Amino acid sequence: MDLRYVRIGYQEAVELKKQVLTSEMSLLGIVKNIRIYRSLRKKELQLKQELKSELATLRSTLNNATDSLPEYIPEKHEKKITSPIGVRESRDIHKELDEIKKKLEQLE
Repeated sequence: MDLRYVRIGYQEAVELKKQVLTSEMSLLGIVKNIRIYRSLRKKELQLKQELKSELATLRSTLNNATDSLPEYIPEKHEKKITSPIGVRESRDIHKELDEIKKKLEQLE
């Protein structure tokens, strides 16, 4: 296998070195963010587990409290059947119609 070399100028070498170092800095920043994310995620899962156990404790406490309370039995009320409100005899309606007609005549 033949090895071939390429000549790179000083200015180009400096630029390439800067690019490599910048890329390395970016990668280290990403690694740092991943570690922070993992620790936060771990803390989140611990808090969720604690919340779950607290809710289970609260649920059992509430169940015990409701079991110790007397049972509520609503009273049954009988409904009265009444005639609809506002039903008038036909005579009353005729009288009212006559009165309204008289008032209209007086206004004219």
